[in-house]
This record gives sequence, C-alpha cells and structure tokens, in this order.
Amino acid sequence: MMKRIVFVLLVLGSFLCRPQDSSTTELTTFFNQQWLKAVVSIEVINDKREVKPIGTGFLIQTDNNHILLVSAKHVVNDESNQIKKGLAYRINLQSGKSKIISDESLFKAGCGSWFLSKSADVAVRFLYRYPDSDVITIPQAMFLKDENVQPGTPSLILGFPMGLRSDDYAMPILRSSLVALKTPDYYILDGFAFPGNSGGPVVYMPSHQIGGIKLSNYIDKQMLIGVISSYIPYIDTAVSVQTKRPRITFEENAGLCRVVPSSEIIKLINAEDVKEFDKSLQ
Repeated sequence: MMKRIVFVLLVLGSFLCRPQDSSTTELTTFFNQQWLKAVVSIEVINDKREVKPIGTGFLIQTDNNHILLVSAKHVVNDESNQIKKGLAYRINLQSGKSKIISDESLFKAGCGSWFLSKSADVAVRFLYRYPDSDVITIPQAMFLKDENVQPGTPSLILGFPMGLRSDDYAMPILRSSLVALKTPDYYILDGFAFPGNSGGPVVYMPSHQIGGIKLSNYIDKQMLIGVISSYIPYIDTAVSVQTKRPRITFEENAGLCRVVPSSEIIKLINAEDVKEFDKSLQ
C-alpha cells in the first residue's frame, strides 16, 4: 500500500513540475494595461545637462481634444512659488525608447507654461502631439466623481517612487491601496507613496470583475480617483537612557498618503485662463 502512495505522489509531482501550456490571451489581472501609457516621468535638467526624475504626471484630454499633463503643484513649483527651471518630461516612443522634452522647448512651440490651482496641490500644462509617441490620454468621462468615492474604495497608485524608472522606456510602478478616509478637500489612502510618486494618478480598481457578474449600484469600470499629493509621515523620538531627554527624532513613512480628488483637476481645466488657452490652440 505504501508503494502505491509513493508512486501516486511521484506522478502528481512530475505533473505539477512540468511546464504548462499558456495562451497569450489568458490574463492574471483585470487591470487595463493602457493606464500605464498615460503616465509620464517629470524630470529636471541641471547645469551639467544631467537628467534626474523628480516626480510623476499623467496625460488627460481637453474638451478640444488637446493634451494636458497633470501633476502635483509642488512638483513643478520651487520654494519661491515659481516654476522650477530645467523641467523636462520623458515621453515613451513606439520604438521602445523614450525622449526628453524640455519645458523650454514646449514654451517656444506655443504650449505656454504651467497653470496652477489656487485651491489644491495640482497643476496642468499643455503638450503637443508626437507622431511616434507611445502614449494615451485619459478622457474626462473616466474621472470618478467625488460622491462615488467612499472609505474602502480599492485603488492603485501609479508612478515613479524614488525616481525608479528606465532611461529607455519608462514604465510606472503600481502599488495597491484603498481609500481610508474621505474629507471634503482630500482623500487619505491606506497605501505607500514615496518621493517621486507626487503627481501620479490614483486609479479606482473594481474588485469584482469576474465573468459576467454585475452587482447593482456598483461601478464596475476603472476610473481616475485623483492625484497623489504627498505621503504622510510620523515622528519617532529616541530618548537618552541617562538623561531621559529626547535626543534624536526619526521621520518614517506611515503607509498613508494624501490624494487630491479628480474634481480639483476638473476645476482647474475649467478655469477661464486654461479654457481660453485651450481654444487658442485650435
């Protein structure tokens, strides 16, 4: 009897270890990979002509079918509340490479400068279309309304934390999260964001997209929740054993981050100066 059991286990083991046929049409996630093509690395060209990533942005579409790059206001603004010098944007190409587009070249091409929100940490600027680019824009119809966002809403954070991106073809990193708190002005996500994530999109990721199941009163398509503004830190203090006084403080990532709602993007692109510039590009 023992020999039979051993034989069965050996046969089963050899079956599990054998390579299984896998069709290219079989998927392991319901996440639409096209979202990745809307994400852009925001960078800075220094005096030595070195290019370094500083944040994340993403592309949306205006009512007049023009391209807007969205990011967090603090990514493109300096401490004097002026647009940073040397800003540049890494655009992926169909060839599998990428190209750096400087802010200066966009200004000279008639794309203007950054428009900054007066009420939130969000900014937009116009880009022109590149025939060989491998990017897409997010239509405003895919912006999730504030009233549909609730604590517990599952989401994904897209971006370039700590400047992690390829010099060739920059693909964003995804992190899972959920809405932990909703306030009238911002959301807090239960999810890790780091320097470099600022300005990146947060995408609503339905958790029930299985077969033909449709739950009533439930949004079953992926939509834009908002823009990553910052991670939320906490402070830990080291106390001297001898004096009992605090000696050193440590700032750590709490695993929470603040998000600007997509309605603030809508508010900014509907501002009079942005709409007038959008019309002037026709």
